[in-house]
Amino acid sequence: MPLSLPVKERNRRAICKDGFSLSVQADSMASSSPRVTGADKYTAVEVGFPSEHEPLLAPYQSSETKGEDMKKSIFVYVPVPIIGLILIKHGGMIDGELPAGIPNFTLPEEN
Repeated sequence: MPLSLPVKERNRRAICKDGFSLSVQADSMASSSPRVTGADKYTAVEVGFPSEHEPLLAPYQSSETKGEDMKKSIFVYVPVPIIGLILIKHGGMIDGELPAGIPNFTLPEEN
């Protein structure tokens, strides 16, 4: 009998108020912690293909894509607080999805 792993659809790209976007994934196939599908909470996630250079991601760039354009790179085991800082830096998340247990860091509307 073939091994059957839980299949999870990818999260939609997180899009920020200033137009910045990135893919944030966490499951058994991603470089996340825990590295399981369907966890209640993740402490680190895999980020892919940011829409522009983001210095906060640089320390987590995969060795396979190190030195390449960040927009074409994967970033591994990015701590959840870094995701929060990035989303806030870019005006908060206005669309997309994040893995379970990660706040979407939406900023309040300006008056």
